[in-house]
This record gives sequence, C-alpha cells and structure tokens, in this order.
Amino acid sequence: MARFQDNEIAHALDVSERRRKESQRLSGVGFWELDHQSETLYWSEEIFAIYELDPDRIQPSYDLFLSLIYEDDLERVHAAYQASVSQRNEYNIRYRVKAGINAKWIEARGVTYYADDGAPTRSIGTAQDISEIVEAQQQVEKTFREKEALIQEIRDRAREAVQANTAKSDFLAAMSHDLRTPLSAIVGFSEMMQTRAFGPLGNARYEEYANYIHNSGMLLVNLINDILDLSKIEANKYKIEDEPIELSGLVSESITQNQVALHAKNQIIVVNIDKTMPRLRADRRAMLQILNNLISNSSKFSPDRSEISITAGIDGAGGYLVTISDAGCGISPEDLETIAEPFTQFSAYHTRPNKGTGLGLYIVDRLMKLHDGEMKIVSEVDVGTTVTLQFPAEQGGGVGIGT
Repeated sequence: MARFQDNEIAHALDVSERRRKESQRLSGVGFWELDHQSETLYWSEEIFAIYELDPDRIQPSYDLFLSLIYEDDLERVHAAYQASVSQRNEYNIRYRVKAGINAKWIEARGVTYYADDGAPTRSIGTAQDISEIVEAQQQVEKTFREKEALIQEIRDRAREAVQANTAKSDFLAAMSHDLRTPLSAIVGFSEMMQTRAFGPLGNARYEEYANYIHNSGMLLVNLINDILDLSKIEANKYKIEDEPIELSGLVSESITQNQVALHAKNQIIVVNIDKTMPRLRADRRAMLQILNNLISNSSKFSPDRSEISITAGIDGAGGYLVTISDAGCGISPEDLETIAEPFTQFSAYHTRPNKGTGLGLYIVDRLMKLHDGEMKIVSEVDVGTTVTLQFPAEQGGGVGIGT
C-alpha cells in the first residue's frame, strides 16, 4: 500500500514538473538557481535559449553570467544582485546581454534563502527576453520626443512669426506716419495750383502737371491709409465701436468722396435703400471705409458711362444685407479663390492704369469679420461683379430711419 502511494506521489510530481517546464517553454521564461555553498549555477533550457548557448557544451557559472552582460550594465547588475542578497530584498533588474550576434534586453527576478545563522544558502529566480517590449517602449519614447521637439519648433516659429509680424506692422505704421506730412503738403499745394488760388499758372502744361501731382499724391495717401489700417487690423488694434448708422446717409457720403473718380468716367450710382430700413449697428468709420473701397473697385473695373447699384435689405434670418453691383470686367473663378487675400490683384487689374495695392478687398473682408459679418462675391467675366455684405441679425436691430 505504501509503495502504491509512493508511486502516486512520484507520478504527481512528474506531472507537475512537466507542466512547469511546458509553461516555461511557452512563456519563454527561464529558471535559474545558484547554490551559495558549492557556487554551482543551474539554468533551465529556456535560459540557454535566451543566451543562445548550447547546454551540452557550456557549464553555467556566475562568472559566465557576468561575462555575457554589456559592459555599460555590468557594474549595475552585479551591485543590484549583491545588494539583494545582503539586504534580503527581491532581485529585479533589466540589462543587456550579448547573445550570439544579437543584443537582447533581459528582465531577471530572484530571491535568496538563508540558513538559521543568516548565511545565504541559495538564490532562485527567472529570466525573460523582453527585447520586443523594450524596443516598443523606446520607439514610443522616440516618437514622443520627436513630437515634443516638433511642438517646440512650431511654438518657436509661431513666436518668431508673431515677433516678425509685430515688427513689420510697427515699421509700416511708423513709415506711413512719416510719409503723411510731406504728402499732405504735396496734395495741398497741388490743389491750390489746380484751383489757381494765386492766379493763372501761365501755361496749360503746368495745369496738366498739377493734376498729375495731385492724383499721384492722393494715390499715395490712399495707399498709406490702407497700410495703416492693415497694420492695426493685424495687430488686433482696430477697435470696433458700434452705433446706429443711417445707411442711406453714409452711402451718400461715400459717393461724394468718390465723386471725382466717378465723374471722370461719367459713371452713375443708383441707390435703392428703403427709408423704412432699420439703422445698421456698425462702426461708422469702418463702414465708410468698406463702402469707399467697394465703390472705388466698381468704378475702376467698370467701363465709362456705366451704372453701379447699391441696395440694402433684410434676409430671411433677420440679417442685414448690403450689395454693391457693377457691370464691369468681372473676376474669373480662379481669381475669386484668392481675391480677398492681401496684396492680391486679379488678372484684369494688370491691364489697367492706376493700379492699387491689392489691399482693398482684404481690408473689407477683415473689417466685416470684426463685425461678425461676411463678405460674399459673385462675379462673371465680362458681365460684372456683385459684392454682398452680410451682417448678423443683431447688427440690424436699430430703430427705423424714419423714427
């Protein structure tokens, strides 16, 4: 009976050992044991496989184990093991080993047992090849570092761009202010010559030259005004101050300011704004600038003796609409895509005299956005252009003009 029980126990132990070895093989985790008395080291088959060594030709030892470790990790591994033995702590460390022609990352764990007198008797533990895990972690860390570096580079470039843009805006503003004083004199004196304030000029050529001087001076004044406004807008210093505006009156003021150009081309503007229209809540100066730019553009690109129309109304959502239409040369679909960008001039512009800066529509677009509104352009080549200014409903909530 006792022998039968012994056989059962032996069989159970054999099954347990086979299961342990199979689980180690499948998991790739190797088992090691160091006898401190005899200084003999045992490695399981998985340990030999990890280090790519032949178990039939190699006798494992602690010195052999140390010889397989990369020099940069050797001192750290040896110190960690000695500390775990002396301080009775669990041994847990990662290190690199030379395995054949490959370098591998190993994670080793271990624990030491002691005799009654405190002397270490044996240490046991496991070792596992974690190269794939470490490589994945390193790739994640590398990607993270690259991402951080890219983010920092973007931040640096954005900061440089802001600084450059601020410097540009400050320079343009300073330059524009400095140019205004001599230009005011040029425009003023040329007007005096045009009106013959102190009598005839004496020669018809002088009158022609005075007109050239005055027109060129006004062109430069308009350019400077555009640049100043552009600088303020881009520096977020253009402040919008809403007030109820009588649109028909503001349109009449803009037409008067553009009358010289309109008269030179025998053009007329037809205004169709219902007297019962509510007042438009907007910044008066900005709105006048918007109208001046759009009327000026329509005049430039429309033929002599043509008609420009200005209308206003309320859309279905209660938004305030202002439209300026002309029968000019029109804009191609390709040019429409970029026409509201700064310093952009569409193709028809290059064949016309008195070229502008290409800032007009850009400034109109930015001023409309400051009003939470939108500029829309519909155009057809050789047919004409319609620009619609769409203000949100709250901008059209003022009292009626007639009240």
